[in-house]
Amino acid sequence: MSVAAEAVACLAEKKVTELRAALLLNQRHIRNCQQQSRREAASLLKGGLSCHSERKVLAVYALSNWDLSLALRAAQRLSRVAPSAADVFHYYENKALQVEPCGQPRRRTVNKWAARWRARWGVRRACLRSADTVDPSIFSRVKAFWRSIAYVTEKFGHQELVWINFDETSVPCCPPCPKGCVVNDWKSYPVPGGPQMPVPKSRRRIAYTYGALLCSHPGIQAVLPHFLVCSEKRLPQTVAKGFAALPPTRLRLLRRKSSWVTTDCMIRILADVREVFSFFLCQLPALACYSGEPQQLEFLWQLGQAPREFFASRQWAHAFESVGCGRDVTKLHSALRNFMQNPVSLPLPAKPTPAEMALIWPKRRKMSYADACLF
Repeated sequence: MSVAAEAVACLAEKKVTELRAALLLNQRHIRNCQQQSRREAASLLKGGLSCHSERKVLAVYALSNWDLSLALRAAQRLSRVAPSAADVFHYYENKALQVEPCGQPRRRTVNKWAARWRARWGVRRACLRSADTVDPSIFSRVKAFWRSIAYVTEKFGHQELVWINFDETSVPCCPPCPKGCVVNDWKSYPVPGGPQMPVPKSRRRIAYTYGALLCSHPGIQAVLPHFLVCSEKRLPQTVAKGFAALPPTRLRLLRRKSSWVTTDCMIRILADVREVFSFFLCQLPALACYSGEPQQLEFLWQLGQAPREFFASRQWAHAFESVGCGRDVTKLHSALRNFMQNPVSLPLPAKPTPAEMALIWPKRRKMSYADACLF
């Protein structure tokens, strides 16, 4: 065989070898793509749940007596996972090269790239925190509230508007001990467990409802009453008489069967607010003898100072402006503005319909008389 023939045979053999190597690469790429597509199809079929998450959802479904809605909420919460390093890498390659990435890169290459990318953009590896889903009806509720504010502002624009908000807060009867110097070496302390403040369990479980009235007018804020809704069993009559014998404050006790703010409590609260705006303030000194618990009475006296020392000493007009009462979109609270997707203007003034007002009231409360009384 001549030299030329041998050279041609070597080139042909080299070409065949290259074709075989290319064919193996193509086959490997096809297998990787098929495997990736199967994984994506399985993930889509499972709703993005892993095997461990599937078992959790099945356990929730079985233990909840086959409650499908509860199982769906568990599946939605478990399927919300942060993107992996491979997902971020593929997304970056797709956006940077404007083409679909071909082949599956090595895991080490992806991890090294992801480490540099996280260091550059301040990203860390962590799990997403669980959060409650946002009810879509909240957007409609906020817009209905803004529309009612705009209507009231235009209707009574010739008068000075005063905004009042009633806020309820659960107050424990046993407040935490003030900070002080406490020994660190508990082992050498004579009492097991270290220094403690002995409080009966019956007092630790007691909680009252503190009702605070916030007003946009500082002059009216100073004379608005505050309320403490107490249970008759948890607040003895002797303590209530002792509190009435003390110098009068803006705090008023409402002893009821429970510490919840009921309809009777709201009627009493609205009646007292009407007295304030009628400028008929009567403070009659109560002549009573005190024979109750000194600690509980001292706690009530401290709460009685809150309307004057805390609420009346602060300006609350900005709080009402931050929720839209000022009709200025630039003064909205940043969290509310971001939640409502950065509105450029508030709704135009128009009389709210009964359907819109039903969005503002509680779901189980039907107040057909509200429209006639308010508008």
